[in-house]
Amino acid sequence: MIRVTALVLALVASPALAAPEGAPWNQDGGPGRPDCTQCHFDGKAILQSQAVYLDGLPAAVVAHETYELSLNIEYSDLITAGFLITAESGGGPAGAFQPTDNRTSANGAALRSTKEGVRQETPDKARWTFRWTAPARIDGPVIFYVAANASNDDASAFGDQILLSTFEIKTAKAP
Repeated sequence: MIRVTALVLALVASPALAAPEGAPWNQDGGPGRPDCTQCHFDGKAILQSQAVYLDGLPAAVVAHETYELSLNIEYSDLITAGFLITAESGGGPAGAFQPTDNRTSANGAALRSTKEGVRQETPDKARWTFRWTAPARIDGPVIFYVAANASNDDASAFGDQILLSTFEIKTAKAP
C-alpha cells in the first residue's frame, strides 16, 4: 500500500515539478498553442483575466525602442506565481526580452519566470520587471500573450489558477 501511495503521489506531483526552471517556451496560450493547463489541470483557465496586467506599455510601439515593463498578478490565495509572455507581430516573434534580474529568463521574443522568481514578497500579489526591445521592422500591432499561474504552492497540479491575457499595442507611424 505504501508503494502504491508513493507512486500515486509521484504521478500527481510530477506535472508541477516537471518544469522547475519555468513554463515550457511554447505554452503561452497564443493562437493554436497550449497554455499552463497542460500541467496545472485542476480547473479551466480564466481568459482575458483582469488579475494580470502589464505596466509600461506605450500607446504605440516604436521600432528599436526599449521599454521597461512590469508583469503583475493580483489574485486571492496566490502564494507563489509564475508566467510566460511572448511578443508577436504579423504572426511571428517580435523583438526581444531582457531579464533585469535572476527572477526571469529570456528566449528572444519570450520571457518566463524562473525558480527564483516564483516566491513573492506580498501576499496575493506577484510582480516581475524586465525590458523588451521592439524589432527593427514591425508588421502591424504587437500582441503580448501572457499565461500566468497563481499557485497555492503545494507542489502539485491541483489548486492552482491559470490566468490568460493578451495585450495589443499599435505601432507608431514612421515620420
